[in-house]
Amino acid sequence: MSKQAISKTLVNELLLFAGLLFFGFIVMPGFIYLIGGLVFGDFDGGYLQFFGQLARRLVDLNPVAWFLVLSPWLGILTVRLTLRALRATSGKTRDAKV
Repeated sequence: MSKQAISKTLVNELLLFAGLLFFGFIVMPGFIYLIGGLVFGDFDGGYLQFFGQLARRLVDLNPVAWFLVLSPWLGILTVRLTLRALRATSGKTRDAKV
């Protein structure tokens, strides 16, 4: 790969990460709050307190909060790696004798 191709790939990966981080930090907690309100009832203090607690837990390096925020990226990464592994082994399994 050329330097330009590597640079373009890196920029694309960073943009994907940033977009999914935004989704995990801003959009997904809103969905969780709304669905949680429908299932469990209103959260004491409203959405701002809910979001504030999430932000506080991120600052405190709470692993569950970080997993929540990073889960969209981790999900996409898992799918991409699985597909890459399947493509890499698909030719070998067809030729294998049972």
